[in-house]
Amino acid sequence: MDSQGGDPHSCPRLEAVSPGQDGWSASPFTVPKSSIQRRPLQAGLVILCSSVGALALLSILGLGLVPFVMAASLLLLWLVTSLLIAWGGIEALAALERWLERDPRFQR
Repeated sequence: MDSQGGDPHSCPRLEAVSPGQDGWSASPFTVPKSSIQRRPLQAGLVILCSSVGALALLSILGLGLVPFVMAASLLLLWLVTSLLIAWGGIEALAALERWLERDPRFQR
């Protein structure tokens, strides 16, 4: 069927010609139109909506990482505090030992 008449449910077709021996002899064949053709305004709106959606998705994923970052920082803070308390305790015991060795009340 050609593009002027025929089945109303058929796919719209473009008529194209391929060059013959002399370069211009017509040997028609049909090429179906692409079903995904958008006007520039529609394409711009699709791109805009996609970019806004990507920003929203990245924001949600970024906010989802906040608890993990907070937990890691609290764990690191707990480890550093524990090390400082242990170091301070060892220094306090060393100072107590030096004081006990020098105080005449504890000498025999």
